[in-house]
Amino acid sequence: SFKPFGGRAALQCYVKATEAALYLLEKELLVKEASKVHVMPYSRLRVEVLPPDSRRTFDLQLECAAADAPAGAPAKTALKLELSMLPANECDRVSELLQRKRANVNGSLDGEAASAGAVGGGAAGGGAGDDEEEEDDDDDDDEDSDFAPSEGSDVEEEYDSDGGDPVEGGDGSDEGEEEEDDDEEDENEEPAGEAEDSQAPAKRIKTEAVDA
Repeated sequence: SFKPFGGRAALQCYVKATEAALYLLEKELLVKEASKVHVMPYSRLRVEVLPPDSRRTFDLQLECAAADAPAGAPAKTALKLELSMLPANECDRVSELLQRKRANVNGSLDGEAASAGAVGGGAAGGGAGDDEEEEDDDDDDDEDSDFAPSEGSDVEEEYDSDGGDPVEGGDGSDEGEEEEDDDEEDENEEPAGEAEDSQAPAKRIKTEAVDA
């Protein structure tokens, strides 16, 4: 623990107009103000050191963040104190001790907190970007699958025997059907001619009988 010059256990100071004593312990500092005792862990402590300049004393502005409240309990507020009239010859030693204990002295740790936040935000943003790229790839695959022919489907295209361009008229089945129809008409017409020839002798015989 910190021991002030002169062998005292605490640094004498004031909280407003009330005499107080400041104890710099191993893990926290303690301020005894009349019948009140304030305990401030270094890990949650923010300190503004107001140097003595031409004065014979210096001041400390202390702000200790509240600990996490239990579930269901009301949230606690930060504890703030301003200590004045501290001996000027102790200013450098007190500042060095607070920095060594990782208290945030005059904003010395603000840069580290901002860097940590930026790194965390960048990692989260990168993960989101990767997810979006994966979703875009999946969408492209789905679109390709929509236009791809399914298995077993026939592409209705007709080609000539030489493997060239598609034949506009199809496979020639219509021409074959027209030829068959012509053949059938010819066959139907032939019996009619034969019938006329078979009737011709009968007509001649009847004519001759009339003449006789």
